[in-house]
This record gives sequence, structure tokens and C-alpha cells, in this order.
Amino acid sequence: LMDGVSGKEVLHCLAADTGKEIWQVEVGPMVEFQNAYGEGPRCTPLVDGDRVYAQSCGGEFRCLSLKDGKQLWAISFGDNYGATWFGNKSPDPGSKETAARRHGNNGSAAIDGDRILVPVGSPTKGTLIAFDKKTGKELWAAGSDNTAYSSVMVGTLAGVRQAVHLTGDALMGVEVATGKVLWREPLKT
Repeated sequence: LMDGVSGKEVLHCLAADTGKEIWQVEVGPMVEFQNAYGEGPRCTPLVDGDRVYAQSCGGEFRCLSLKDGKQLWAISFGDNYGATWFGNKSPDPGSKETAARRHGNNGSAAIDGDRILVPVGSPTKGTLIAFDKKTGKELWAAGSDNTAYSSVMVGTLAGVRQAVHLTGDALMGVEVATGKVLWREPLKT
């Protein structure tokens, strides 16, 4: 589970039978909001085999060992992809045109086979990014929208394995194997 501790977003691993904490790891700093929703994490951690994936509200994404919480790989939406966190107090004109970068990265990633699909929301380096789930190597990047408050969904549509993602400007379907945008329907959030 994730929560806020002393100004940090923290991932906790608890024993299922006793509830005793096994480990905890900081995922990112808590970000402040001017609304009733408060600060803190917005995404649910994702467990896959011996790994757990966690995403902070401010756009820090981590792959950790489930056993001990050791970081295996990480990306920063801002540092690595130019999807800068603005917050809703920012006077920056760019903050008025964003969804997740103004109110928090709320869209959880999805795993499909050896890929993890992360809603990064970079208008210059990819809305949706596929990484090798074990190494963190980027496999492809698709789209040029900011993200909205939507988790990635994966399924087979019209015979093609697709990731469906709601962005700040559209609903889009991306071929999971290649990152090719198959369809995009404008839909402003």
C-alpha cells in the first residue's frame, strides 16, 4: 500500500497473515494541492511476480523487489520525459493546459506480457510509454498528449492486442507490440 509519511509518498509491504510491516520505501515527495482532495499518492501499487511497481503523484515511477523493497529501476516523468510536474498552484501557462501534471498523476500502469505500459503524459516524448518490465528499457513511445486521470487498459480489440488510454485530449488505442497508434478519438477532459 501507499500513503503519506512526513511529506513523502511511501510504499509499504505488509505480511498478508499478520499485517506486520516488512519494509517501506519512499517513492517521491508529497505534492500540495489547493483543493479538498489533499496531498498524497493517487495510484495503486502493482505487484507482478517478485516485483512491485509504484507511481507517485508527482510522476516518479519505481520498480522494486517485492522481497526487500530494493529499487531495480526507476524513471522520472519530468527528468526523463519532460512531463514536468506543475501542481495546481503554478502560474506557469503550461499548467492550465494539463490534466495529470496539474492535479496529479493518477493513471496506473498496466502489465501485458513482458511489457509495462506507463501513462507518462509527455507531449514531446510520448503519452504512453512501454518499458521492459524487468529492465526498465524503453520499448516504444506513443502519442503526444498530456495524460488525464485514467489507468491504462489492455485487451484484444478487432483481433489486435491494444492498450486503450484516455489522454487529456483523446481516447486512443495503441498496438501493444509496436506502439503504433491505431485509432484516436478526440475527447477533451
